Amino acid sequence: MKAVIYWRYSREEQSEYSDAAQVRACKALAETHGWNVVKTYGDPGRSAKNIEGRPAFQQMLQDAERKAFDVIIVHKLDRFSRNLVDTFSTLGRLAENDISFISVTESQFDFTTPQGRLFLGMVALVSQWYVDNLSQETSKGKRERAMQGGWNGALPFGYTTPKKIREKIEAGDPSSETLREYLDSLTFERETDAVFDPHDIDGYLLAVELCEKGYTDREIAMELNERGYRVKSYVGLRPFNKDTSRGILNNRFYTGYTQYKGDWFPGAHPAAITLERWKGIQSARAKRRSKKPGTKRSDRVYPLRKLIRCKKCNGAFMRGSFASGRRYYRCSAREYGIECDEKMINAEMAEREVRNWLANITVPDDWRKRIVEIIRMREGDPDPDRERRALLERALRRARDLYLWGDYDERSYRAEKEKIEHSLAALHPPSFSLLNLENLAETLVNFARLWDESSDKDKLRLARAMLSAVWVEDKKVVLIEPKPVIKELIEAMKHQ
Repeated sequence: MKAVIYWRYSREEQSEYSDAAQVRACKALAETHGWNVVKTYGDPGRSAKNIEGRPAFQQMLQDAERKAFDVIIVHKLDRFSRNLVDTFSTLGRLAENDISFISVTESQFDFTTPQGRLFLGMVALVSQWYVDNLSQETSKGKRERAMQGGWNGALPFGYTTPKKIREKIEAGDPSSETLREYLDSLTFERETDAVFDPHDIDGYLLAVELCEKGYTDREIAMELNERGYRVKSYVGLRPFNKDTSRGILNNRFYTGYTQYKGDWFPGAHPAAITLERWKGIQSARAKRRSKKPGTKRSDRVYPLRKLIRCKKCNGAFMRGSFASGRRYYRCSAREYGIECDEKMINAEMAEREVRNWLANITVPDDWRKRIVEIIRMREGDPDPDRERRALLERALRRARDLYLWGDYDERSYRAEKEKIEHSLAALHPPSFSLLNLENLAETLVNFARLWDESSDKDKLRLARAMLSAVWVEDKKVVLIEPKPVIKELIEAMKHQ
């Protein structure tokens, strides 16, 4: 019997439920039953609240639909799910495909018997109660913190904490003396209190002044970037864009208030502007927005247009439709006198399915090497100057970054860029087939980020470049067909 192992831990549980410990226990169980473990799926740092946000779990369910294995082993049921609905609906899907399920901790129970199902329901209820209770307690704590003037989540641009200022000083920041003087001038109770960032708060005030003068969000972002301001993100410091400019201008936190789930309370942090001034900014921005032309129905873009098909009527295209403020895809067969009872499918759900399917395609770390080997077997060496080319391309990216960060002036950047591009032009060009396959592989590696950062028009181009068809039945995406070249690339790299 072919078995697979699924493990998971949240950030808080990492020390208690390490992946190694879970896998070891599951393998031991498989060995006692004489099962062959063919694959291990893992979701590190993922919550058990729902199954949607766990890419490895979703891949496992897709593999189950293909009957790629016979049984799923988990260390404990709550590694699988703590949501009662998710637990039973997922086990129901597995049962439909003759996939068994077993937990190491609860392995003495056979979940196919009435007694086993009763126990499973009890365990699942307890698991869901834990999640609901934890969520409720966390929510109460955050609300109380906000009511007492504290902030929740990440601090907005322009604010920091005394602790972080002290860490900068201890790390030898070039402006340590200035920061030390600033820190000595502050009055605060705790090291984690919100205080002004002495550099960034000037950037926020500049954004406010520009907004009051009628600058657009994009123009404000450009001005902030030119003056060296950067916004913090989960991947580090990044340049401003129109969305981050809009975010800081709309945030009432700067008036000295803090909030939780839409309720605002007087905060303990200093206000950057008065509430009256902030309301004036919002009023002016609303007036400017009302003067902009609205979006026409014909302007809406459906990323799966001419890709998404109805399986019930053997391939009729599903067209974009807008109803009750939401986008849908509906079968077009009835427009041509063909009977079809397929219901409309929610566009966001269908597009999310496609996005997750492509994002979950596993591309090996050494994919560049594998592609070169594939082309070499077909055509000889496709890029004799690859190492020199990679070095120069890194130098070009580095020069661009230095220019964006202000370390290069425009004249120095253009000179360095011209010199590097001249060296690149002197190299032997790689073969077209190599460039084509490298571009496709690069797209697969970065697909989730590319999709999430793209407009609907760009998503349409991206989907058409990667897919031949998306099939729908009973309001669900049931099959995704990649382009032949994508399929060939995946298979070729898989078997190298």
